[in-house]
Amino acid sequence: MLRFSGPSVRSWAPAALWLVLLVHVSAFWGRGFSLFPYPLDRWPDVYFRQFAGGWREWLGPWLDDGDANAVYRACEAYLLGLLLPYIVLRVAGLRPLALGLGPPAPGSARRYVPWLLVAAVLGMVLASSTPNPWGSVVYESMELAAMLPEHFLVFGVVRAAVLSGAWSGHGAPVAPGTPESRPAPRPDSADTQQRHFVAVMLASALFAWIHIGVPWLEFLFSVPAGLLFAVLTVRTGSIWPALAVHWTLNLVPMGLMP
Repeated sequence: MLRFSGPSVRSWAPAALWLVLLVHVSAFWGRGFSLFPYPLDRWPDVYFRQFAGGWREWLGPWLDDGDANAVYRACEAYLLGLLLPYIVLRVAGLRPLALGLGPPAPGSARRYVPWLLVAAVLGMVLASSTPNPWGSVVYESMELAAMLPEHFLVFGVVRAAVLSGAWSGHGAPVAPGTPESRPAPRPDSADTQQRHFVAVMLASALFAWIHIGVPWLEFLFSVPAGLLFAVLTVRTGSIWPALAVHWTLNLVPMGLMP
């Protein structure tokens, strides 16, 4: 069981954990490190460059290169963005509910249902005002599927790390009865509100980071979208409402465009 407590944790845990997440997601999502000098600029897509060629060759009889790449990236996302961090955090003592995999908190529908409607309307606007940007059915299906590990790692894991106490040294998962154990702060306490703010800022920044390298309009849109997804995840205690909004935003124009 991991123990997060004491002043030393407050000083190094945020930077260390943030750096681990940044380096980890950069290996298979986003191209932020491509802006850095050599050899850091070789880190983005490092696994894809190593394995995607053999993967395309294996799937060649059934899929073209674009679809084979999309299937590879979805599998990579589930392995590195969902399965691996889930195992690590479960070993650390965090339960699935703490990781945002459970249902939204009771009474939180008012926080996300209006955003589902906004996403549907925005999707219709995009469908009527932009050229058709979509690829094949396989490609788009893999893009939608890969949103689950993205939301888990970027929003669920960051929220769990911040709210568990790893970033502040309070309310941490330590053994009951030990001198280090402290009661969890009240939901309306200043400490909890501060943690919520930190979780939102870090998760939305990570979301924007992994969108570096996409078309500039999509990157600009990722900033407010990341803030919205982070707030919904923190306020509802679940990754599913924000994921539903994200899916809606993509599914509506996909369904309306020829």
